[in-house]
Amino acid sequence: MQMLRVVLMLSLVLNAALSHSQSFTAGAVTIEHPWARATAKGTSTGVVYLTIINNGSTSDKLISIASAVSKSAQVHENAVDAQGMTEMSPIDRVDIPAHARISLKPSALHVMLLELKNPLTYKSTFPLTLSFEKAGAIKVMVTVEKPGAMAFDNMDGMKM
Repeated sequence: MQMLRVVLMLSLVLNAALSHSQSFTAGAVTIEHPWARATAKGTSTGVVYLTIINNGSTSDKLISIASAVSKSAQVHENAVDAQGMTEMSPIDRVDIPAHARISLKPSALHVMLLELKNPLTYKSTFPLTLSFEKAGAIKVMVTVEKPGAMAFDNMDGMKM
C-alpha cells in the first residue's frame, strides 16, 4: 500500500511538471516556454520571451509575429551605446542557424507587444503566431507571469 502511494505521488508530480512544459513545433523549428510579464492597467506595451530551437540542417528566419492582444508585435534587441546607455530597437528578422538555440529573454532579444488591447493579467494565457521563412507559422500559447518576473515559472505552489 505504501508503494502504491509513492507511485501515485510521483505520477502526480511528473504529470504536473509535464503539463507546465510548453513547446510548439512546425517543421524543424520548436518554440519553448513562451511567457510574458503581467502589465499594469493603462500600460500600452507588453513583452514576450521564449526560446527558438532549429533542429534542422539548414538555417531559418523568424520573419513576422502577430498577436490578438495587441495592435502589432515586433522583435526588439537591446544594445549598449558608447556612453553605456541601453537602447532598444526593432529588428526585421531573426536568423536561426541550423542546430541553434536562440533565447529571447530579459535584457536581450525579446518580443514587444505594441498598443495592448487590455492589460496582460497574471496566470492568463494568450495566442501568439511566429512566422518563419521555412518552417511556416507556429501558433503558441503565452503564459503570463508575475510583474517583474525574470523567467518562465508557472508552477506556483509546487515544491520538489
